[in-house]
Amino acid sequence: IGWSYYSCDPEWGSLQASHLVLELENELRAFDVRFVTLKGVVEIVPRKLNKGLLVKKVLRENDLIHDEGTDFILCCGDDISDEKMFTSVFSYIAEMGDEQNAKPIPPVVGSDPSIQDIPMSTPHIRDPMYCYTVAVGKKPSHASSWVNDAQAVAELLVILSKGEQETLASQSWGHTSPSSLFE
Repeated sequence: IGWSYYSCDPEWGSLQASHLVLELENELRAFDVRFVTLKGVVEIVPRKLNKGLLVKKVLRENDLIHDEGTDFILCCGDDISDEKMFTSVFSYIAEMGDEQNAKPIPPVVGSDPSIQDIPMSTPHIRDPMYCYTVAVGKKPSHASSWVNDAQAVAELLVILSKGEQETLASQSWGHTSPSSLFE
């Protein structure tokens, strides 16, 4: 659950966010949650949950459902909480074909019977398989590439969809253009 205060006055939003966190900590102390305050957002997140666990769960579920395996992964993120997501993508790829040595992930949420750990399958390893992790904003990251901003992500998605694009305004891929990322 998140509360965004991007569009309000920064000082007022920050003050309200700090009061909100104090109130929520008091009201939710019986629950195993943590509060994350980053870039104009207050998030309430279960302590045992992170984006990396969810990404690995989705990739493993895809392997169980689709016999042909995964052939393309694009993972984009713009803050510190996305780093676990990037490393989970690489971990998933490293485990492909080596299920005997793979480390099973813990259940995503405690004892909820509707959310279960996904066992390792024996996925068909696609050849070629393309995997891209992209940090939004140039900063130290586990991602393999970076773009300047959300507009560059939109440009990338247009290129991937083989749609038309009038201009490539952002040239910040650690490559000459968004399209060269896939060469």
